[in-house]
Amino acid sequence: MSLPSVYGDKLAEKLTLLNDFFQLLPNFFQLLPTSPNFQFLPTPSSFPCFSLFFPSSAASPCVSRAWPGSFSCRGGSGRGLENREQTGGSRFSTHFLMAIFDHVYELLNTIDASQCFFDIHINYDLTKGYLDLVVTYVSLVLLLARAEERRLLLGLYQCAHEMSHGASEPSFPRLAQMVLEYEHPLKKLPEEFGPHTKAVSSALLSLRAPFLRRCRDAELWRQEQLLSLLGPAGDMLSPVTSDSMACEYLSLEVMERWIIRECCHCLSVPNPPVRVPKPSGQGPQPFLGRVPKSCFYPRPLERMFAQTLDEPSMLRFAIAFPLLCAHFSRCQHPMCPEEYPQLEAAALGLCHKFLEELARVGSGCVLDACAEQHNLSQQLLPKHCAATISRARVKKTPKQPPRKGDPQRDKPGTESHRRDRTLTTNHPRDGSGQPTLTAIYTDWYLEALLRQASTGAVLLSPALQAFTTVPREEQPPFSAAEFSDVSEMRALAELIGPYGMRFLSENLMWHVGSQVTELKKLVVENMDTLVQLRCCRAEQRPALLPRLSSAENVLKRMTIIGEILSFRAMAQQGLREVFSQHCPFLMGPIECLADVVTPDTDIQVTLSIFELASAAGVPCEVDPALVTALAGHRTEAMSPEEDYKVSCLLLVFVAVSLPLLAADPASLYNPELDGHNNNVHCLAKAIVQLSAALFTVHSKNIETHLKEFLLLASSSLLQLAQEPDKARLRNQDSIVLLLHLVGTWGHLGGTPGTPGDTWGDT
Repeated sequence: MSLPSVYGDKLAEKLTLLNDFFQLLPNFFQLLPTSPNFQFLPTPSSFPCFSLFFPSSAASPCVSRAWPGSFSCRGGSGRGLENREQTGGSRFSTHFLMAIFDHVYELLNTIDASQCFFDIHINYDLTKGYLDLVVTYVSLVLLLARAEERRLLLGLYQCAHEMSHGASEPSFPRLAQMVLEYEHPLKKLPEEFGPHTKAVSSALLSLRAPFLRRCRDAELWRQEQLLSLLGPAGDMLSPVTSDSMACEYLSLEVMERWIIRECCHCLSVPNPPVRVPKPSGQGPQPFLGRVPKSCFYPRPLERMFAQTLDEPSMLRFAIAFPLLCAHFSRCQHPMCPEEYPQLEAAALGLCHKFLEELARVGSGCVLDACAEQHNLSQQLLPKHCAATISRARVKKTPKQPPRKGDPQRDKPGTESHRRDRTLTTNHPRDGSGQPTLTAIYTDWYLEALLRQASTGAVLLSPALQAFTTVPREEQPPFSAAEFSDVSEMRALAELIGPYGMRFLSENLMWHVGSQVTELKKLVVENMDTLVQLRCCRAEQRPALLPRLSSAENVLKRMTIIGEILSFRAMAQQGLREVFSQHCPFLMGPIECLADVVTPDTDIQVTLSIFELASAAGVPCEVDPALVTALAGHRTEAMSPEEDYKVSCLLLVFVAVSLPLLAADPASLYNPELDGHNNNVHCLAKAIVQLSAALFTVHSKNIETHLKEFLLLASSSLLQLAQEPDKARLRNQDSIVLLLHLVGTWGHLGGTPGTPGDTWGDT
C-alpha cells in the first residue's frame, strides 16, 4: 500500500524523533545512579522531539516549569526529597516515561494499519529507523526486567511522591502494571509484537542479501571482482551510483543486533542462525548469535566442557571453550558499561581454567604415550629375550608345562599385528582364530534380540518395520528398534558384506531347521489323532481336540520360526538396498532373471535362480536357504513318504490349534504395531514360507496344502463361536486377521510367479 507523501513524511519524522530521544536515554541512565545532584531537564534544546510529545510544556515561556508528578533526584545534606518549588526545575517522572511508551505504541500501530512496506534496499532510512526503534524498545524492556529491586524502587517512588505532593502519581498504576506484565519479558514481548510480525519480518528478510554478502571472506570477494583493482574503471563507480549503496555502510554488529533482538524476543525465534566468517577463509558458517551470553551461565559451560573431555570423539573440539571466552566482551550492553570489568574478569577466569584443564589432559596423554613407548622398549632388553632363546634350544624336547605364576610373555611387535579386513568382516574367524564382526553380530542378534523376542520382551512391528521393546520395570531399558530398523539393517549389510549376510542367514536357517525337527517330533507323538482330525467332519472335531498334547508348544515354536524369518526378511531388504547402491548394473539382470521363472521351470533351475536372487537380497517365492536347511534336518530313520505325511500333519496341527490363541489376552491386535501383542502375527510368515519350503523338498503342490490349511483353520474358528465360555472368544477377531495374512502372503489364486502356483507339481 502506497502512502501519501505528507502522511509518510509524518511517520518518518516521528520515527526519527523517537530514535533521537532514545539515543539520549542511555546517558540519563548512566548519570542517574552516579550523580547525587542530577536534575533531568527535558528542554527543547536537549530533546528536539520534546515539542512533539509535550507541546504545552514546550510552548511555555518558562522552561523550568515543573511537570505534574515530578520527583527530585537531587541529594542534599540529610534531605533526599525536595519540593519542586524549591528546586525550580522539571524532574523525570513516570508520566513522561509512559508518554514515551504511548508514542511508541501509537507509531507501531499506525505503521501496521497503514501497511507500510519495509525493505532496506528500497526505503533505507525508514527501514533502518523502524528496526532501530524496535531494538531500542526491546532493550529498554529487558533493561527494566534486569533491575532486581524494581518493585521496591517503584514503591519508594510512590511513597516519596505522596509525601512531597500529598497525592499519588497519576501514571504510577500504569507503570506498575507494565512492570508486572514484563516480569517475564521473553514471554510478553512475542505476544505484544504479534500484530507487528508482518512488518518486522519484512524488514528483517530484506537484510539477507547484504548480511550474507558482508559475511563472505576476502577470497570470495576477489573471485567476484569486488576487491579487484584490475577491473574496468567504469565498474568501480557502479556501487556508488546504485540505490542500495547505503546498505554497505551498515556495520555487521548493527545487523546482528537487529536479527538477534528482533528474532529472539519479538518473533520468538530461539537461537537465530547468524553467519560469521570462518577463520580459515572457507566461507560463512552458522554461528549462534547468543553464544557470548554463556558468560552468564558458567556452571553449565563448565559441565559441557567436562563432558567434552570425557568423550574421545569430542576432544578435538575442546579448544573451542577457551576461544569462546574471547567473545564475552560482546555481551556488554551500551546502557551498562559498568559490566565490562566483571565480564573481563569472568572471561579471563574461565579461559585460564579451561586452558589449565586442557594442559592437564594433554600432559596426561603425553605421559601415557611415553609410558607405552617405555614398555615397548623394555621388551627389547636382553633380559627378556633369554626365555625366547631357551625355548628355541629345547624346541625338540617334550613341552614342559608352564610353572605356576610364570606369566606368558608376548613377543615384541605383537601389538602391531594387522588384521585383514576381509577376514574380519566376511568370515566367522580371522587368521588368528578370533571371532570376526560377522560372528559377533550374528551371535548378538540371535542371543540378544531374537531370544528376547521369543520370550515376549520384544515385539515385531510391521508398521515400524522394526522390533520394539515392551517396557518393563524390572529390566533395564533396551531399545530393540535402535538395532533392527531399516537404517540399522542397511548398516549391518554394509559392515559385514554379502558373505557375512550369508553366514547370518545360514545360522538363522539352522535355528529354523532345529525348531522344525522338534515340531515333527510333536507331530509323531500325536500322529493318530491328527490323522483323524484331518479326515473327520467338522462336528466330530471337538471330541478329538482334547486328545492332542503340546498344542501350545507347537504354536510357540511356529511363532519363533516366524520371528526368525521376519528378521531375515528385514536383513535381506537391507542387503538389497546396499547391493543396489553399489552394483546397480548387476541388480537389474538379477531381478529380471527372477521374474522370468514360471511354474513350468525345472525345480532345480528355479532353486538356482532363487539362490542367486537371495544372495542379492531379492525376496523369492520359495526361500532356497530354508529349503536347504530343511533338507539337511530330515530324519534318516524316516522315509520320504513318512516325512511328507508328517509335514502335512504339521499344518493340520497348527490349523486346529489356532482357536487356543483366542483365549490368550496377549493375542489382541495392536493397531500401533500393526500386529499382535504376543507376536502371533509372525505365524502367517512361518506358515506360508515353511509350507513352500517343505513341499518344495517333497516336490508337492504348495497351493493345495495351503488351501487345506485355511479350510481347517477357518472351520475351527467358526466352531469356536459355539463355545458357551465367552472367555475363549475374547480375541477371535484378532485371530481371524491372522488367517487373512496367510491368505494374502500365500497369494492363493495362482497368479504366475507366486507361491500359489503349483511349484514342483507332480
